[in-house]
Amino acid sequence: MGAKVQIKNDSINNFGGFYFCIDHFRRSGLADIIDNTLVIRGILAQYSYSEIVETLMSIYLTGGSRIEDAKRLSTQFSEKTQGYEMCSPDTVLKMLSDKASEDTFLDTKDGKSYKFNINGRLDKLLIDGLLKCGQVKAGDGHV
Repeated sequence: MGAKVQIKNDSINNFGGFYFCIDHFRRSGLADIIDNTLVIRGILAQYSYSEIVETLMSIYLTGGSRIEDAKRLSTQFSEKTQGYEMCSPDTVLKMLSDKASEDTFLDTKDGKSYKFNINGRLDKLLIDGLLKCGQVKAGDGHV
């Protein structure tokens, strides 16, 4: 069972609980795991990694299908009065490209070639997120 979440009157709106979902994400500790695992973006960066993930979640939760929908969303709700900041599509794309890593190729004895994209920090983030959500337990052979 999940943690109890207090619903504020202003968190349910025409986005069907959009703010409620972001609030739950923050209180669950996943935002902290993202920021601690992926480290600080830099002193000049306006947004943290968790805020960028919140932007991606916002796009998805409101029926968007492209990163550019963040621009549409930012005009439809007041970010400052609700305490949310929406990243620009350029910021999201920059973050995604910053986290890209070189492909690793593996050739088998029978001539097949496989391509992997291994990123240690993102792998750690995935495992830490699964642990935090209770999807896997430390010591059960998965981690």
